[in-house]
Amino acid sequence: MINSIQIDIQKKLHSNGLCTIRDLSISTSKGEFVAIVGPSGAGKTTLLNIISGLDEQIDGQVLANDTLPLAQLEHNRSFVFQEPRLMPWLTVRKNIELVLSSEQNQQGAVQKLLGEVGLQGFEHVYPGQLSGGMQRRVGLARAFIVEPELLLLDEPFQSLDEPTANDLRALLLRLTKKQKPTVFFVTHQLREAVALADRVIFVSARPASVILDYPVELNRPRQIDGDEVTQVCNGLMKKYPDLLSGKS
Repeated sequence: MINSIQIDIQKKLHSNGLCTIRDLSISTSKGEFVAIVGPSGAGKTTLLNIISGLDEQIDGQVLANDTLPLAQLEHNRSFVFQEPRLMPWLTVRKNIELVLSSEQNQQGAVQKLLGEVGLQGFEHVYPGQLSGGMQRRVGLARAFIVEPELLLLDEPFQSLDEPTANDLRALLLRLTKKQKPTVFFVTHQLREAVALADRVIFVSARPASVILDYPVELNRPRQIDGDEVTQVCNGLMKKYPDLLSGKS
């Protein structure tokens, strides 16, 4: 069980010598929703890859429960990318079942989740027959079917129209409230971060380091275009006018 995560990265170098992360530290508690905001090319996706265990070539460590390397702890984790990454030759149901082991492959659980994400009746449809928003719903269903302790999302609602994105944000919050994974959510949108997260971590331009760790002390539910979210965003921009460009 993941009760806490401690990320300490002194340096992340790529094979071409480019340093994308330097002196970055983040700690989270169980079930916390953390948004990561920073300029393009800052190293946010690289950071998600490190947390997920996909990239272990770092000077530093990612620990669970203060002592154990997170990659060595047995846990379910899910990664939701900018694109749904569905297999076009598989139906909606088969795309979701793809991440399940034979022991986990329970028809009832899949069917229940299909209903929760608004995909009931689409079980036997192929991805090419779905809208972009519906494909994102399949991606979320696939992420949550394993009941992850750790959920990583890399701008999952990018390029969607705002009503569709809002529906999916609400769906994401319903599912996280139910399953309570620890969440790292990368976004460029300040409003999205404030509307969704318990904390917003702002990182600098490359190489990424934390320049502000901001707790969002607003009651839920929050409206992305609501007055409270607007006030928080305006206050941050007034106090830190260069924040989104990666300057403290």
